[in-house]
Amino acid sequence: MTERKPPPLDREKVVQALVEHYAQDHLGMAEFESRVERAHQSRTREDLRALLSDLPTLGEGGTGMSLVPEDGEGAGSSGS
Repeated sequence: MTERKPPPLDREKVVQALVEHYAQDHLGMAEFESRVERAHQSRTREDLRALLSDLPTLGEGGTGMSLVPEDGEGAGSSGS
């Protein structure tokens, strides 16, 4: 079983979530920059999910984890 490289749209969603977390002072500048760089270098969706897993829930869209679908799930999947 091979994990596929995450699509650019997933990466962009994670970067936008990181921008919002930075704007809300959940991340310092150095940590923000590190996570954005790691998002662009991510090789799997699991890599992307890990970048948001320790951050609080954002106002719209629920947790950051729901931004990146599991492999095999469509982008339109709804969370519980």
